[in-house]
Amino acid sequence: MAWITEANFLSFFPGSSKSFTTASMTAWIPVAEQMIESFIGEREMEETEYWSWVDGWGTPNIVLNQYPITDFYEATCETEDAIRIQNNSAGANESFVSVHNGYLFLEVQGSTNESSTGVLLSTYSTLALLETAVEALGTGWLITVDNEGEPKTIKPRSAGSCLNVNTFLETPYDAMEGISVDKNSGVLHRYQGFPKGNQNIFVHYKAGYTTIPAQLQAICARLVWKLLNETKRDPSMRHEKLDDYEYTIGGAAGGGALEEFKDELAPFISYRTG
Repeated sequence: MAWITEANFLSFFPGSSKSFTTASMTAWIPVAEQMIESFIGEREMEETEYWSWVDGWGTPNIVLNQYPITDFYEATCETEDAIRIQNNSAGANESFVSVHNGYLFLEVQGSTNESSTGVLLSTYSTLALLETAVEALGTGWLITVDNEGEPKTIKPRSAGSCLNVNTFLETPYDAMEGISVDKNSGVLHRYQGFPKGNQNIFVHYKAGYTTIPAQLQAICARLVWKLLNETKRDPSMRHEKLDDYEYTIGGAAGGGALEEFKDELAPFISYRTG
């Protein structure tokens, strides 16, 4: 979902159509959006559904990165063994399995099956489909599904040895009760507290804006205006890199274009963990 359209931009700066082409305006709009998103940090503005494992701190509250919460489905610290996975490659020296950042990582060391593969878990709607895909790699992997669930909810884990021995992967089980949700701030509260641990709390929720706030739309339009004018002043301006809003204006790299907006963007910046 684009934050603003060319029509929105022209509503802020009606005379722009005489100074800039449609192509230049539409080209800079997504650049400005990505620059603002990089400045804001981990928080996503557009409404998105999340299946996340977050840290518990042994306190009554968990502060989620994403807010406002539009729907809250469940949170739990309970898990069950979902699948068993092993590798039986003849002649292999070792094999490892790990889960992080939404991927199942599979590594075989030695033998003709030597390989390193990352499988995007959200690609598969069931563990049975994940089993079929992994075994179809043809590199000696075997999966047994013990309890059906969604692959994207598999709990993160560090690398575990699984050469000719099963490694168990877990999914969430039995939702917690007694959780209250402050939707505007993204804070979950439970009187009994959330147990302390590393990525030990599973949270399923939806957060973000169905319509980008007017203040952000205005900032985005003003930033596009600034970028367009800088480009017109100096045709050497480039914008190949957007991470940490790196681009070049007149030969000087940096994110200075956002400096004048930092106070207005402050309410949207996420300084959170979880």
